[in-house]
Amino acid sequence: MIVKDFFTSGWTFSRNEYELRNRFQMMNVALLLSSIGLIYGIGLNIYRDIPFIMYVDIVLLCVNFILFLVL
Repeated sequence: MIVKDFFTSGWTFSRNEYELRNRFQMMNVALLLSSIGLIYGIGLNIYRDIPFIMYVDIVLLCVNFILFLVL
C-alpha cells in the first residue's frame, strides 16, 4: 500500500467524491495522530510509574487500532 492509498483507506474516488475522500483522509490522520499521542502517553506513564493510567491508555490504543481496521 502506498501513502496515497493509506490516507484514503485504499478506496478510489471519482472527481465528484472529493468531500468523501477528504472525510476518509481526516479520519485516518486523526486516528494516526491519536495513536502516536497514546503511545507517547504510555511511555510517560511507564517513566512516571503510574500503572493505572497506563492501562487506560493501552485499552484506548486497542480501540483506536480496531477503529482504524474498521475504517
